[in-house]
Amino acid sequence: MVRFIAFAAIGCVSLISNALCVASSLAADAKTVSAPSACDNAASGDGVEYVEKTICVPQWVEEVRTVKETCYKKELRERDVTKYRQVKKTKTLECKHTVFVKVKKPDVQKIDIAKPVSKWVEEKYTVMVPHQEVRKGTRKVCRPVPGCCDKFETVEEPYECVVTVCKPEERTCKKLVWETQHEEKVITREICTIEPKVIVKPYEVTECVWEPVVTKETYEACVPYTVEKQVTVKVCKMVAKTVRVPKCCN
Repeated sequence: MVRFIAFAAIGCVSLISNALCVASSLAADAKTVSAPSACDNAASGDGVEYVEKTICVPQWVEEVRTVKETCYKKELRERDVTKYRQVKKTKTLECKHTVFVKVKKPDVQKIDIAKPVSKWVEEKYTVMVPHQEVRKGTRKVCRPVPGCCDKFETVEEPYECVVTVCKPEERTCKKLVWETQHEEKVITREICTIEPKVIVKPYEVTECVWEPVVTKETYEACVPYTVEKQVTVKVCKMVAKTVRVPKCCN
């Protein structure tokens, strides 16, 4: 590969040199052709005068050049390679769960006991008792006038009557009365309740873990090195050449 690149570079240089040589020769030919036409316009009938000029002419020559070539050689080397492998590991975990258990505990309560109690009490009450009374009063009476049958007169006359009147009278009697008697009592008893309880239970878990392992590995490496080599190449060079051209009047 390097040798191909070296030859390609030499070929590029040769092409550039050839292009320069061709350009120079074209310029010289142009001067050679144009010079006689200019002198012909101004020349007399005696003849044309020539002069010698030196021009550069391209010429291919072979040269031996020393170039550097990069070569490769194989060497055995060592390097560290990291590989991963699966390793079993066991660890202990805790499992927590809540259960409900029965718990016995004393319960103290205060209660109010009501008992009915009866007793005799005296009670006063009022009654209305009827009585007869003699009352006196006056009233108007219409009577015929003595001696006249068709005439009447109104006169007032006293009168008495017996009426019944109710008078209040207070009396006493015995009455059976029921009353509620309250009594406070403390009762202690054992009750059963449900309470939460956390239970911790250990258990083992085996899992596979990737573990890095560093190992030595031998491999072939291509090592570059440079050597000098002589190569024959064609080079385009400009060579001096003397030619005769017509002299211009100016």
